[in-house]
Amino acid sequence: MQYLNKMGYTDIKYNIDILKLEIDAHGQLGKSQQEKINNKLRLEWNYNSNSMEGNTLTLRETSSVMAGSINVQQKPYKDVAEIRGHDAVVSEILSLGRGPIELTEQRIKQIHKRIVHEEDEFGRKQVGQWKISNNYFISQNGEQYDFTDWQLVPKKMHDLLTRTNIALNAIHTNEDDAPHPLDVALDFYIDFWDIHPFHDGNGRVARILANIILISLGYPPFWVNARERDVYYSYLTNTAKSRERLLKEYMANLILRSQKMVLRVINGRPAESTDMLDKEIAQWKKQFEKKANYIAKSRTAVADVYHRSLKPLFTGLLEKVSQFDDLFVRKIVYNTLDAKESWSEGIKKFDDFFYELSKSIKEASPINMISLHTLELCVFFEGFKNNGMNTFNKTAKLYVHFEEFNYVIQDDATNNTDTYLSKKLYSEMLTRYEIKHIIKENAGRLFNSIKGSVQSEEVG
Repeated sequence: MQYLNKMGYTDIKYNIDILKLEIDAHGQLGKSQQEKINNKLRLEWNYNSNSMEGNTLTLRETSSVMAGSINVQQKPYKDVAEIRGHDAVVSEILSLGRGPIELTEQRIKQIHKRIVHEEDEFGRKQVGQWKISNNYFISQNGEQYDFTDWQLVPKKMHDLLTRTNIALNAIHTNEDDAPHPLDVALDFYIDFWDIHPFHDGNGRVARILANIILISLGYPPFWVNARERDVYYSYLTNTAKSRERLLKEYMANLILRSQKMVLRVINGRPAESTDMLDKEIAQWKKQFEKKANYIAKSRTAVADVYHRSLKPLFTGLLEKVSQFDDLFVRKIVYNTLDAKESWSEGIKKFDDFFYELSKSIKEASPINMISLHTLELCVFFEGFKNNGMNTFNKTAKLYVHFEEFNYVIQDDATNNTDTYLSKKLYSEMLTRYEIKHIIKENAGRLFNSIKGSVQSEEVG
């Protein structure tokens, strides 16, 4: 796909409508044609939408789950379960086809329940419910893109559904002032993404709902390939005035690609322009591209890692464990550098240190500030206050070791870096999925430790 199409959004919509007329002119498709189209759409939609959220199944493994053989080894059950649930929803949508629809809060929450699988008790309680804390996205340049405040979600979603359903009804009843179908689908998608109403799975749900709108209005669904994601996310998190226009142009081109695939099948050509095995081989080979990019420890490398990986990780962990604040008398957050200096001001001291480090780089300062070997973030909860005399303390910790060519993240103070939560080259940043996983693991252990201490007192 060509990212920088010279055509504007209006021109792309015109081309889409011309192709739609060409597709519609063929009338009812044959069973074999429809199966080829649906199988292609299902595979691309299931694989790409889930892998964007951190699902580890390959294209071939996704196809296996869809076929019911589930020939998947050494992959998390969560990943298999989410592909299975997502495919069931996608299959139902494709079978419904064109026709009037109404989007409701109940339907959206039900879709979320079917495609998101959580293994811990706290996560399961949030599935199918609007979020109960704020969420955000960390862009490639390390900037934080904040979504709608959780307290505003019910009203924002009510308003979004109301105006979308009014627009859909206007289109289906052929009203003179009805908006263009693509405007309705893409406006909904952008607004839903900005609200981010769930704790997790928002991207998958947004793509499902936008595609439901498209299919109901006679257009094929879209998907975002792995090679396209950087551009996709850069448009989504763009704060410039041109954001909506650029994003609509980009996503309209994705829909245009789907139409061209449908026409290939109608004209007797294969839906796949590339063999699935070739795709999987190319995907597998990508893991080796970054391994040659070894960068030695330096001020620039360490500062970059902090701003783009560690700060989002630390901030996310602090937000996650803040759910336990009301259970304890007080909470103290310690920042420690090289197990020598420690401060209790959130992550402010880390921020101050790395600000000065970045400043020394820009000013080409000869000051040696890269003797740093370890960082420690410790969240200390003092005095559990909801269980009588059992006033125990608890801590959640993250340690970062800066080695010669990589950095290692652990949840204990051991120098044995063979046991770690993540190990990365300085050229590699933590992905959103990795950050989410580390936070979940760490907060989950804290939760289980708190529950265990309460239970042990109860048993005693």
